[in-house]
Amino acid sequence: LYRFLARCLPRTTNRLHVDELFLKMRGTFYYVWDALCADSRFVFLFFSRFRDAQSARQLLAQCPTTNEVISDGAFAYPRIIRERYGGQAKHHQCINFEDKKHNNAIERVQNDLRRFLHPRRGFHSLQTGGIQLIGWWIYKNYIKNNMAIGMTPAEKAGLIEPWRNQKTTKQKIAWLIKQATAVLWHLLTNRKCQQSLFSNFAYVFSNASSISLGIYV
Repeated sequence: LYRFLARCLPRTTNRLHVDELFLKMRGTFYYVWDALCADSRFVFLFFSRFRDAQSARQLLAQCPTTNEVISDGAFAYPRIIRERYGGQAKHHQCINFEDKKHNNAIERVQNDLRRFLHPRRGFHSLQTGGIQLIGWWIYKNYIKNNMAIGMTPAEKAGLIEPWRNQKTTKQKIAWLIKQATAVLWHLLTNRKCQQSLFSNFAYVFSNASSISLGIYV
């Protein structure tokens, strides 16, 4: 389901908020790199062992084009934002305490993520953490209505049709799975797609330790 949904992401946004969330698991710090589209409230995640430039690069690689990027004072952002957007996007860093309010939007997302993570008391490994974060990512973007916009972020971004007949979480998830299954069935029954599909499966399984979840390294 995640691979199906991740194939269609927002392409543009007027402002992008980026930040990192620290997680401690078995005495080791891990980092959830997150980004938020200001207009649609769509969230992007990247789960990593490191707080470095490569992790920031992986996060921004999946983010849409934008005119403005707001971040904290992490050293990795200025160079990576210039690499990703060139001179197209203005970069504002919230270094001083009085500037923190400008990044409140992503802080609220992190508060939701903390409420999701706290009962779990950490993860056993990077892999299990990635799986649960994928579930949260799907729920946050496709299932739960955002109070500020009155709909799900995916609806606001135009990625899915507005929910009408599907009222409950179970109905929405079932509909998404049905759509993903229909696409997979089309690929399996289309001869032109079979060769590329099976070669992709072989690549995925041969590199499962590094790309099986898609949001972590």
